[in-house]
Amino acid sequence: MKRWISWLSVLLGVQVLLSAALLWSGQKASFNQVEPLFASPLAEADKIVIHDEDGNEVTLVRDGETWKLPDLYDLKADQSKLRKALETLSGLKRGWPVARTETSHERFKVTDKVHVRKITFYKGDSPWQTVYLGTSPAFKRIHLRKDGETEVYAVDFAAYELPAKASDWLDTRVAAVDTDALSRIEGPDFALVRDGDQWKLEKVPEGKVQDDKGVESLLDDLKTLSILDVLGKAPEPEYGLDSPVVNWTLTPRSGAPFTLRLGKHKDGWYALQRSDMPLVYKVAAYVGDKLAAMGIGPLTKAAPAQDTEPARRSETEQ
Repeated sequence: MKRWISWLSVLLGVQVLLSAALLWSGQKASFNQVEPLFASPLAEADKIVIHDEDGNEVTLVRDGETWKLPDLYDLKADQSKLRKALETLSGLKRGWPVARTETSHERFKVTDKVHVRKITFYKGDSPWQTVYLGTSPAFKRIHLRKDGETEVYAVDFAAYELPAKASDWLDTRVAAVDTDALSRIEGPDFALVRDGDQWKLEKVPEGKVQDDKGVESLLDDLKTLSILDVLGKAPEPEYGLDSPVVNWTLTPRSGAPFTLRLGKHKDGWYALQRSDMPLVYKVAAYVGDKLAAMGIGPLTKAAPAQDTEPARRSETEQ
């Protein structure tokens, strides 16, 4: 009997130890699942270099609070796009690794030579962190590995959120016009002048009145003017800027007037040039078509017919 009691005591002790070990393991696993992948926000970087599997590379550099593209005439990058991508990446948790061995890295495309994306973050001129994005197990899910670690994780992210071409990071509103800062917009057959918070046509053809909807449409087209790409500093003959389809003079409330010109390319797209900017931009056909169609016609409408009936009645009564 004493022997059985001794054995039971031993078994009970083993069970207690196993339970404690399992509890500790579970707590550790639970902790790891909520542990951030990155100890500090990636937006603290001063420079980001992104490579893709096709050999493309883009560099983004912080200038104060603004991210710029040094390889694309030092133009502003799309700030909200980059901010969103960095916030998403910085907020990722470790979760359960899908692999822990170096031999698995090439299969998941998370090595220095084989990857879908390689993103290197710099502080100053020194590399700070490097991240590899690889194969995608599901929509908007991707395999990720941090340089210096063997674990591979499946995370909620997509490679397209960090493209490796400068044109994909370009702020497409770089040539948009702040119409709130203008006092006058003049084209070949019209002139719009600011009057307080309103815009008025300087001259209206006989039998016409100003169409406020047309005016609002023109202002909105200028405010939302978007580009596709940068064509360079010098306009080429095929851009059509020597015989522009749009040639307007815009006068700010303060500062010198500048011109906005659009030339149509034989392939249908437009070249945009602002005299206050050093570059020529490529504009989509549908954007250029709307501006090219703008003139005194869309800015006016037929004047309402005069009510002559009261006058006739007055003459009859006399």
